[in-house]
Amino acid sequence: MAAEAAIQSLDQQKLVRATIVTQVRADIRASEADVTRLHLETACQQTQLGTGIVGTRQIVELAIDNDKRADATLRSNRAKLEQLRQQLNVLDKQRA
Repeated sequence: MAAEAAIQSLDQQKLVRATIVTQVRADIRASEADVTRLHLETACQQTQLGTGIVGTRQIVELAIDNDKRADATLRSNRAKLEQLRQQLNVLDKQRA
């Protein structure tokens, strides 16, 4: 009985983590889109400032900051996914 309860508990923990993995993968896809969009925005703002068409240094700095923030968020989300994978491996080994 205790062994069965322990296995059921491990299975439940795996289900919870699998759900979180799905969420984190979605976060990663969203972060990748943000990184792409903000990188393009930064390049556009830098070009416009350089040509004197439109833009200010403040707008370029904001674009660069947003680009860096999006990149950091993506790295963080990827790290969360790796952590969850490691947790699932531990649960698999405990169940075996």
